[in-house]
Amino acid sequence: MPIFGLFTGWFTDWLALKMIFRPQQPTKYLGLFTWQGLFLKRQKEVAAAYGALIAKEVLTPSNMIESILTGKLSDNLFNMIQQNVQRMVDEQAGVLKPVVVFAVGSEKYKAMKIAITGNMVNQLPVALKHIEKYAEDAMDIKNTLVNKMQELTPEEFEGVLRPAFKQDEWILITVGAVLGFLVGELQVLLMEHFVLHIK
Repeated sequence: MPIFGLFTGWFTDWLALKMIFRPQQPTKYLGLFTWQGLFLKRQKEVAAAYGALIAKEVLTPSNMIESILTGKLSDNLFNMIQQNVQRMVDEQAGVLKPVVVFAVGSEKYKAMKIAITGNMVNQLPVALKHIEKYAEDAMDIKNTLVNKMQELTPEEFEGVLRPAFKQDEWILITVGAVLGFLVGELQVLLMEHFVLHIK
C-alpha cells in the first residue's frame, strides 16, 4: 500500500501539472469531451493577473529608474550626460568662451564644467523620482503587458509562464509522492491495528 500510495501521489501530481499546460490547443477525447490546458484555456484571465503582478512588483517605474542609474550600463548614461552637459556649457559660453577661459584659466574652466556635471548627476535620482507617476501613466506597463500576453499564441503563452513553474515542478511531484507513501503507510498501520483488535 505505501508503494502504491507513493506511485499514486507521484502520478496524480505529475498529471495535474501536465493538465495545466497540455494540450495546448482544444482537443476532443473519446468523442465525448474537449480538453485544453487550464492556463491556456483561461489565457485572458491569467494574462490579466500575471501582467498586473509583473507591472506592480517587477517592471515598476521605480525599479526601472534604479536599474538605469545603478545597472551595468549606468556608466554609459553618466558619460553621455557628462558629454552633453559640457557641450551645453561650451554652447552657452558661445563667442565669449575664449574670454571666459582666459579670465578664469583653462584648468578652472574644465573644473567648473566637471562640477556642473557632478551636480547634475547627483541631482538625477531626485529629479527622476518626481517623474515616476508620469512614467507609470505614460508607459502604461500593466495594460501593455496584459494586451501583449493575451495576443500570444498558446505556444508562446506557455513559453512565458512555464519557466516560472518548471524549476519547482519536481518539488510538487515529490511532495505528492511522499504524501501518498505516508497515507499508504497510515492505512497499513490502521489495518494492522484494526486486525489486532478483531483478534
